[in-house]
Amino acid sequence: MFEFKDCIDVAISLCLKSIIEKSKSAHILLLLSSMILLPENNHMIDVIKKILNRMFKNSKDHVIIGITKTRLVETHWDEDEIVDVAAGVNGETRNFQGYTIMIVEQDNVESINNVLDEVFKKRCIKK
Repeated sequence: MFEFKDCIDVAISLCLKSIIEKSKSAHILLLLSSMILLPENNHMIDVIKKILNRMFKNSKDHVIIGITKTRLVETHWDEDEIVDVAAGVNGETRNFQGYTIMIVEQDNVESINNVLDEVFKKRCIKK
C-alpha cells in the first residue's frame, strides 16, 4: 500500500491515509515552511512530490501547496517572489510546478480565507 522510506514519508502517508480512510471525501491542503525553498533544503520538494504522486492519481488536481513562515526567508526573496520560486517560474529545477501554490500566514486572516476558498474549489478526493 504505502512505502515508508524516511520520516517525512511516514508522517505524510500516515496522516493522509488516516484522513481518507475516515472520511468519504477530503480536500487536501499541504502546509510547508518557506524554508523548504532554500537550496540546502529543496531536495525535500522532490521527496514530497514523489509521495503525493504515489498516494494520489493526478495529485496536482487535488492538492494545494500552502507556503508558511515566509518571514524566515525574507533575506532571500520578497513575499511575491516566494510563490514564483515554489512554482519554478525562474527556472528552479526543484519546484511544485502545476500545483496551486499560495502563501498562508497564521496571523493574516485574509490569507487563510483565500487558501480555504481555493481548497474548496479543488476536486475532492473520494473513496
